[in-house]
Amino acid sequence: MIRKPTLGSKWLAGFAACAILGSCSNGDAPEPEATPTEGPRSIFQDDEGQAGGAGVDPESLRPLETTISFADGTPELTEAARAELATIIDSPQMGAGGAIVLRGHSDSEGSDEANLEASRLKAEA
Repeated sequence: MIRKPTLGSKWLAGFAACAILGSCSNGDAPEPEATPTEGPRSIFQDDEGQAGGAGVDPESLRPLETTISFADGTPELTEAARAELATIIDSPQMGAGGAIVLRGHSDSEGSDEANLEASRLKAEA
């Protein structure tokens, strides 16, 4: 018999996830060393004042949404996945310096821990 998770178990799972993520800290990070520069520079515009250096306003571009599939059971990129990545890299959205959102997913087979690891490996591929 399959039981649906109760509200209490969802809260417990959320709290456990937050506690695990909170324990990942290994202390304060060291202060980075200052690198001398020629003066203030925008990280959003090139030297000519154009966003992304291509003269395209990122706000005027539609979001590029795509899915990159993996071979079943592996986080390895297929040739088709590599071709799709090349298309993304050559897109106007990428050239304009727009935001990039990566999501890694897995199917619901197996344990939650195994699926979380599979999702992470796919997102990092």
